[in-house]
Amino acid sequence: MVTDIIHQYEPKVPVVSEERIGKQPSYPYITYSPVVAHKQTYFNDYDGKPFEMEYQFKCVSDIKTESLGMADWLRRLFFLTDPANKLRENGVVLETVEDMPNTDSYFNIDWQFQNGLTMTFYIKPDYKNEQKKG
Repeated sequence: MVTDIIHQYEPKVPVVSEERIGKQPSYPYITYSPVVAHKQTYFNDYDGKPFEMEYQFKCVSDIKTESLGMADWLRRLFFLTDPANKLRENGVVLETVEDMPNTDSYFNIDWQFQNGLTMTFYIKPDYKNEQKKG
């Protein structure tokens, strides 16, 4: 769902798993990777209890300012009304956004710039949106 929202607002930028197999997409692109895949908030009753999920998003480009600009755009995206409402309709809320240290890399002939964020989402698994029609 999060990647769908990113695609909706930036359809030309591929969003791929960092653990992908195969060729790297053309620059620029965004990778995502779970940091804490399932941090349960309540331990005594597993079913239906809210939990947090942390994901890292890296904005990758061969142009430093493009990578930095994409990270800044991504930081703001889920605080906009429409994307935040789409998450909320599915029982998901963005709790925190933290900067990651950049992981710029120099390859034999070129630089690859990676700037990113760690986002923590609060998820209510059995959420039912009473506002939805139908």
